[in-house]
Amino acid sequence: RPWPEHVRSFYEVNNPGVVMLRYESLIEDGAPALADAMGRLTGDAPDLARAAQGMGRYAFDALAKRKNTNRAPAFLRKGQRGDWVNHFTRESAEIFDRYAGDALVWCGYEKDRSWVRDVPESLSPPGARAVSDAPPPAGAGSPAPQPVR
Repeated sequence: RPWPEHVRSFYEVNNPGVVMLRYESLIEDGAPALADAMGRLTGDAPDLARAAQGMGRYAFDALAKRKNTNRAPAFLRKGQRGDWVNHFTRESAEIFDRYAGDALVWCGYEKDRSWVRDVPESLSPPGARAVSDAPPPAGAGSPAPQPVR
């Protein structure tokens, strides 16, 4: 099954063992978002203290500093929401859109497939298009409601 269909199946199938938790939610809401997801999966009351412990242990900064990790430094990149824009050219965006554009729309990351037009033809020098902490413009990467499955 192609990846976009696999992603869509999680949105369309009523499966109580599936909870959608977005990276953006973890960045913005941290432990409360994780505690909520854990509670929905287990049926137990959300445990904010346990979620905070997990967030601290597996936070980007903690993982990046950890020695003897199996993760290559390039895998970790920056740990920022929206950093993809610093790595996609128009050509790479068109390729991604061809294979996964529908999934971006289904998941609410884009309002439609026109997002590709906003990606520059080539990459800027490092740091020239730094990702800001400001939320993306409406419809451009804004997370959709998180379905409970």
